[in-house]
Order: sequence, then structure tokens, then C-alpha cells
Amino acid sequence: MPRALASAIIAALLVSSLQAQNFTRPGLIHLGKGKWGNRAQAERQGFVQYQGRWYPKSMQRKLRQWEKQDRKNRDWGDAYKIKSKHYRIKTNVPRFIMELEIEPFLDELYKTYVKVFKEDFGLKGKAADNKFINIHYGFESYRKHEDRPRSNPGFIRNSNELNVFYDDTQPDLFYFTTFHEGAHQFFAAMLPGADLPQWLNEALATYFEGCSYSRASKKITINHLPHTRLQAAQTLLGRAEPAPNLPESMFMNLPRSEFKGNQYALAWSFLYYLVNREQGKHRTDLAKLLEEMNGGGAKPVAEQFKTATRKDLGEIAVGWRDFVLALKAPPPPTWVTLEIKNAGNTNLRNGDILWSLDEEIIFNRGQVFRLLEHRDKNKPMEVRVVRRTADPDPKLQYRSHFVTVTIEPGAAIQLSARGNLPRRACLID
Repeated sequence: MPRALASAIIAALLVSSLQAQNFTRPGLIHLGKGKWGNRAQAERQGFVQYQGRWYPKSMQRKLRQWEKQDRKNRDWGDAYKIKSKHYRIKTNVPRFIMELEIEPFLDELYKTYVKVFKEDFGLKGKAADNKFINIHYGFESYRKHEDRPRSNPGFIRNSNELNVFYDDTQPDLFYFTTFHEGAHQFFAAMLPGADLPQWLNEALATYFEGCSYSRASKKITINHLPHTRLQAAQTLLGRAEPAPNLPESMFMNLPRSEFKGNQYALAWSFLYYLVNREQGKHRTDLAKLLEEMNGGGAKPVAEQFKTATRKDLGEIAVGWRDFVLALKAPPPPTWVTLEIKNAGNTNLRNGDILWSLDEEIIFNRGQVFRLLEHRDKNKPMEVRVVRRTADPDPKLQYRSHFVTVTIEPGAAIQLSARGNLPRRACLID
């Protein structure tokens, strides 16, 4: 059977709950055609669990076939290759994740880049089609073969090949990284010999960090307000005195060694301002600005800005600070850590990251309080956590894995939510 036809049949059969993460409808399972239900409803409709997801029984044979194939491709040296509509992929990620979750995401991502670069930046073209992406299964494989630390979860090699890793205990990191690094790969292909100043190069990639993907609908929601970047930019600009040269002094003219996380946030916020100021009336200037700055070398930014837009950078920059300070983004989800009393022999530890309580995925402390207060104390409670253990290899830093514990009625153990860790909202279900 041709691969394209097989993929179409699988897509038609697939109705996944993606219990791995569900920000918008905690505890519910996707039943197909935009409908959601609880576990009992899913079971009545013939769904079965597999690797933390729910699928219709008609998928079981295919899942077993993929599992058999995966045994031959666990190591990166035995990675397999597949081709989606818009990417050429090398990976050792289990096939059910690749075929049903990641591959549709990548093709939707390509369409998103085409749309945004055309509408927001005035750049047309599909030169980035059929680029290469290597996806390692887990950080250990990525670190071993790419020699990168956890602080660098993705990168572009030779302006062409995207390298990332996927970890089911932290899937949002893969999608977040691919939104950003995939944008680098895309515009490097769109702009021949791309040689943008660092601030603009990173601003273009960070522009996509606010987008989110639904594994149920296979669609990307375009949003250019990444919460953590906005929060950082507002903090820094709130401390700064208004001045025409504020962008130049805060991030444009800094040496590469000083361009760090705060500068990413400021650069993104200035690009977002240029796109949206005065209700987006000046978007046509951006294509000219990109073309002028591509390979502009050591020319002063103000000079390049004036040449491209016929406007004075200082005059435009005056409105940037107030524009950014007025922006609002919804609060992001968080990872919740556990505090435990009277643990006894239960395999739970203080500081474990709480993944779910009775299969309802946790996104904030308030949700934990509600579930613990209203649960039926006469029934067992399933607690699933992500445990990180230190590793002697400084590049590996830690290993992470799932731990699932059933707490029986009457057990002395007491659970509470101790704290929040940042979590990216780029994966909503």
C-alpha cells in the first residue's frame, strides 16, 4: 500500500485523547470530531489505552506493528527515515508518536511559517520545503550524538538541518524548541545566504514561541505573545527611562556574548511592535527592512532602518515601551511539585513533578487542591509523577522518568502542592 494512502487511512481511523497533556480540557478524552468525554464514555465507545493515550480498538493492530518495528530502531545508529509532505525526517522516536502526533505537527508548522512570513513580514516563497530534521528520542540520545547541553535543546546545522529531541515526560519542550528553531531553518532558506543581525534573527524565531499545537485537531493556533518573553520584556522596559535610542542601547548594539535571554525578549517585543503598531499599517516596511539588513554587516541599525522604511528609528522607537507595557497575555500552565507527609513505603518523593491525579493532568496548584478535596476517599487514587534524578554527567544534568503510584483508601500519606515550575503553553492537548 502506498505510504500516502496508508497515512490517510490511519488518520481516518485515529481518534486520540492525548492524555499525555490536556491544558484546555483537563481530564477529558478526545472522542473525535471535536467531541470530548471522560474515561467511562471513552470505554463505552470502544477506546483502549496505549502508552498514556487512548485509541479506538481498530488501531490496535497498527500499534502492535509499529511496536514491533520500533524494536529495531531504538538506538540512534539504527534510526529510521520518513518523509512527510514538507520535511525529511530521521528519528528513533516510537512510530506511533511520530506518525500520529509529530509528523502532522511538522506539516502544519510549515504551512504556519508560509502564512505568517507572507502576512506579517511580506516574504513569499516556499524555498524551505523538504528540509531535514533529526529528532532524537530522549535527551540522552541527543546529548550523546549532538554533544549539546540541556540548555540547548535544538539547533540548526549548516543552515539546513534541524536537530532536536523529544521526551514524553516533557513534550512541550520539543514543540516549543521546534517552533523557534524551525523558524530559523525556514527563513534561512527564504533569505538567500541569510546574514541578519543577531537581534533580528532571534526576534523572527522567538515570534513563533507563543503559537500552540493541538494533537487532537492537528492544528496550530497562531499567537505571537509568548508569556515568559512578554513578562521579561515588560519587567526590563518598566525599569527603563523612555528614550529614542532605547532599542539600540538595550539589545540592538550589544555584542554577541551579551545577547542572552533578556535580549531575546526585548528583540521579540520590538519586532512585535513593528508588526502591530497602528493596527498593522506598516507591515509592508518589514520585507524591505529584512532585505536591507540581510548581509548589512556593520552598517548602523538606524541607517539601515531609514533606508528600508524611509522613517527615523528613534521616532518609531518612542512608542515601543508604552506599547509593550500595555500588552496582556493569559497566565501560562505550570508544572506542580509535590510535598508529601507520612509517605511510608509509597514510592513518592518530595519535589516529584505531579503529572496527573486519577488521570486528570495537572496544570496549576488550584487544580490539585480541588481534586484532593473532592475526590472519593473510599476509592484508590492513582498518582503519576515525573521524577528527575541527578546524573554525574554535567551535560546530562538529570534523567527523568514516569512513576505511577496507587494510594489505597485509608492510607496515612498526605499530598499537597508545594510549588510551581514554568511550563510552556505551546502544546494544549
